[in-house]
Amino acid sequence: MKFQLNRDKSYEFMLVSGVGFTALADVCESARISNENSEDFYQYQIIKQGMSRKKIYNDFCNAINLNQDKKEDRTKAFDYLKRLKITTYLGDYESKQDLLTEINILFDGDTEFIYNTLINYAEENDKLGKPIYCDSLYNFLIINETKECYDSLKKEGLVILHGNAGTGKSGVLLELINRLEEEGISYLPLRVDRKIPKNSSLQYGKSMDLPDSPVQCINAVSGESPCVLIIDQLDSVRWTSNHSLDALDVCKSLIREALSLRRIGKDIKALIACRTFDLNHDPEIRNWLTVQDKGNEQVWDRVEINKLPTEDIVAVIGDAYNNLASQQKELLSLPQNLAMWCEISGDNMNAIFTTSIDLLRQFWSKKVKDIESESINYVDLNSTLDRLISYSENNGTISIPSSYVRKFSGKVLSALKSNGIIQQQDNIISFCHQSYLDFLIAEKVVSEIEEGGSILNWIGEKEIQTLFRREQLRQALSLLLEECLIKFTQIVKDILFSENVRFHFKHLALEVLGQNTKSNKSIEDLIINLIDKAYWKQHIIDTIIMGNEFSTRSLIKNNIIDTWLKSKDEVLVKQAMNILQSVCVKMPDEVTKLLKPHVDESPEWNSAINAVIGRDIENYRRKNNTLP
Repeated sequence: MKFQLNRDKSYEFMLVSGVGFTALADVCESARISNENSEDFYQYQIIKQGMSRKKIYNDFCNAINLNQDKKEDRTKAFDYLKRLKITTYLGDYESKQDLLTEINILFDGDTEFIYNTLINYAEENDKLGKPIYCDSLYNFLIINETKECYDSLKKEGLVILHGNAGTGKSGVLLELINRLEEEGISYLPLRVDRKIPKNSSLQYGKSMDLPDSPVQCINAVSGESPCVLIIDQLDSVRWTSNHSLDALDVCKSLIREALSLRRIGKDIKALIACRTFDLNHDPEIRNWLTVQDKGNEQVWDRVEINKLPTEDIVAVIGDAYNNLASQQKELLSLPQNLAMWCEISGDNMNAIFTTSIDLLRQFWSKKVKDIESESINYVDLNSTLDRLISYSENNGTISIPSSYVRKFSGKVLSALKSNGIIQQQDNIISFCHQSYLDFLIAEKVVSEIEEGGSILNWIGEKEIQTLFRREQLRQALSLLLEECLIKFTQIVKDILFSENVRFHFKHLALEVLGQNTKSNKSIEDLIINLIDKAYWKQHIIDTIIMGNEFSTRSLIKNNIIDTWLKSKDEVLVKQAMNILQSVCVKMPDEVTKLLKPHVDESPEWNSAINAVIGRDIENYRRKNNTLP
């Protein structure tokens, strides 16, 4: 304390302790409210206040090597006492709740995540005991894609913001809205997952207590000034099994209205946010948004949200980044995964994880523990979650009316809200992130399978095989891949060979199959069996084999690559060469061994080998002495 206070007369020293020291704190407060005369303070606030006050003062002087009998030392003691503050922080449940309440006032978002992120930031950036100002955090908060969106809206006026699940689309939109407010630009954000469009744009507007279509309303409010229409979660209208085309038609109508206004000179801009998968694979969305007539204004500028750069991750987690494996670093480049890691690391900086499922499982384990610490019964918690999940599954929606949950335990619902699991806006309850709901449903499905249930029964008829179920199926398959390879393989077979399962579900099963990195004969046999079937062959190569060491080694072990290379069928040879090129850097010895017999067979062969190894054969011979 003495060292710090001697550095500058303007410095103050704050002692934060879990054990109170009221006697000394009272002396310090007396020094601050007394006049500036140190001798008056000594006479009236120390000597005349009794033995206990004199003892505290004496102990204080002795601790910092001051002699209270000397006037100059009493002057120093008086100065130190004025600048010393003592506060008690117990670090208990109530103290944390007070902090979370303050965070909720100061920030938007998951309070627990913000709490843990600020702790990490302070510890890893030498900010303990120092004030943290907004300016120092601002560079970490601005996302590059926000500026790109804003610039594109100003220039082109029509933007599609897309990214994979967990990449931070909501964060970009929040920053964009803040920027629009700063610039005084009117905007109307529509969350079509919470208020699903129905019938017409006019009726959609009236369902939100607007007098007309949302587009007409924002245009009327903005007058001659620019305005922005934002349609968020477009992909969600295709998740629901009921009226998804109707909802999408209303969204199309909204955009048509905006384009019509643009044609007559109105400065209205539009932004649509959507998952990349749905943008590229949902036929209705793809066909609508990829038709671009470059002769008029209907040109959509696409802004894709990229993974977090290394420096941004390091800014959050500090030196812990250096202890992570490359696969873990890749996982934390997704904001949603990074948020879960920050949540988990509050208890365990050495959390073990290799997949996003690992993070989700540990995240939920911590959340359950935190909620139970609030005297919430686990049975009540589980019952409430089950009913929320059942409603979402039965109705094919991520939005739950508040009227439905009124009969639930209010204490459990409050705990779920305060811990960042669910959120409420107006009369709608929803999970704070889609992945939370997907994971809980996936765990439920896996539990049913372990008890003898069928994945096909859960998938249901084609009419209900919506994109709403797709991510849940992905997580269920990922859980089974980690926990029970034998059941996983059989379930993949059931999905692939069923005539009642839509192809995009089958393709998903292949994607998860391609994630396997464990040696397993049942999976290896399945891949070999599928690649021998004309219908599945190219799908297997594209989805599972390309760039995958494990799967490629299975083909090599079973002499499939070698057989294709020796075949007279040019298609087979080309497929083999493409596979080898995709893994050449990862497994150069195996690739060299397979190509070696074909060197100098013909100029065409040498050219093809050059393409695979990415260099001239003669130079490769001289440097490596591995090819003949």
